[in-house]
Amino acid sequence: MSRHRFYAPPSSIEGDQITLGPEESYHLWRVLRMRPGAVVYVFDGTGWEYVCQLQGGDHQRARLNIVERQRPPVESPLAITLAQGLAKGEKFELVVQKATELGVHRIIPLITAHTLSTGIREVSEHRLRRWRRIALEATKQCGRTR
Repeated sequence: MSRHRFYAPPSSIEGDQITLGPEESYHLWRVLRMRPGAVVYVFDGTGWEYVCQLQGGDHQRARLNIVERQRPPVESPLAITLAQGLAKGEKFELVVQKATELGVHRIIPLITAHTLSTGIREVSEHRLRRWRRIALEATKQCGRTR
């Protein structure tokens, strides 16, 4: 049986209740077809992981009860920062994914002289959102909590 992990920002945790946002709720209800009573794992990006039981909601918002709060020893105490020159196409996305899986805490995209010659002049807000989403998915996949 697989262990289903979801992300919830600290602001969505109140007491012993967690409310998942639309994207995570959709995945929980529509993709995984979970039912009330199911046990899931939620991490908040600050190092905490919660064992939760699904209470109810819909594909826009899922309500969970916290059964157990834990700080798993998965994370390295080192805050590793990677400064990486931007690459063409989807190569930088692969760097974001693999660096996150390896435990890098922060990634700084660099615009270098070589980057400018490939036509990349700036990092758009759309790209930043995409890289954050890729990092979040990699975090869920590899079992990290930050």
